[in-house]
Amino acid sequence: MRFSKLSKKLKYYISSAFKAKTGEPLLMVDSACKFHDYTYVSGWYFKKGEKLKTIEVYDELNNIVKTQFMTSLDYPSVDSLDKNCGWKLSILSKQEIDPKPIVLKFISSNKHVHSITIGELIKMRQERYENIFSNFITDIKGMKNLKILDLGGRDRSKIDRSKTYPGHDVTVLDIIDSENVDVVGDAHNLSDYFDSNSFDVIVSSSVFEHLHSPWKVVIEMNRVLKRNGLVFISTHQSVGIHDQPWDYFRFSEYSWQSLFNEKTGFRILESSMTFPNYIISHLFRTELMHAEKSAGFELSQLYAIKESDSSLSWDVATKDIIKDEYPDVEDGFDPEKMKPIND
Repeated sequence: MRFSKLSKKLKYYISSAFKAKTGEPLLMVDSACKFHDYTYVSGWYFKKGEKLKTIEVYDELNNIVKTQFMTSLDYPSVDSLDKNCGWKLSILSKQEIDPKPIVLKFISSNKHVHSITIGELIKMRQERYENIFSNFITDIKGMKNLKILDLGGRDRSKIDRSKTYPGHDVTVLDIIDSENVDVVGDAHNLSDYFDSNSFDVIVSSSVFEHLHSPWKVVIEMNRVLKRNGLVFISTHQSVGIHDQPWDYFRFSEYSWQSLFNEKTGFRILESSMTFPNYIISHLFRTELMHAEKSAGFELSQLYAIKESDSSLSWDVATKDIIKDEYPDVEDGFDPEKMKPIND
């Protein structure tokens, strides 16, 4: 088990033990989401010798129209604490609102009241999500003067991720120029811009879904990365289409082995999917009655190491198969700047 995972578990167990001593309930959400003017929250509640009886909802802006809740729901994963610890809550508001400031009051059968905002519940849950980026950062923290290549690191969202690596020599490559971009170029042709074995580390965030031939980029990464060099990639498994028409792929946790393997010269250290999301059709169909019980994942992450050179090649140029320019937009998720999918 990685130290970060163990640390999270220890932190949670210590917190749980402290709450038990102070009489505070154990509480966790699995879902806290907004859909237009509707907010849905669900999770579990445990207080020794008591049952959750009521959930009251408070909003200072008085936007809430109606609420309904259910308690004592089956929740098998915490059966070791007690049976039927689950609860769910529906909130209808007058308009679309940020649900995070809404206060929930959990009232037990013995009239114990525990108040907490939806935002605080979300933060608690997110702290327990797996994030292998922290493992990657821990591994390079003790290293000095690494040469790091940031693929697609343009500060398009006002975020310059190269500043995440102080004390290291970071080169940012992007297909579109920007203030923090060092090399304007296509990731499919890394060896045209850099010598072999140039970098100790390659990182990439929210880029792989925009690569028309990610397998070629992996081969190119192998060429410019030193042996025992590290790779960290964060992309998406399920997220809305964006930066059209350069939006080509989604990656599950299981897809990485088709790209990073012995043939391409890599060994996967860790991979994960995190930040689950619902996938709901715009038009309801009976066969999708329980679609919300399935899940996609916003993030798919990979942490790998180069163990050998690769003799593979993919001699297909971008200009030969892609005729459109990459869209130069500030925020690729802004629907006002996207081409319509349907009339």
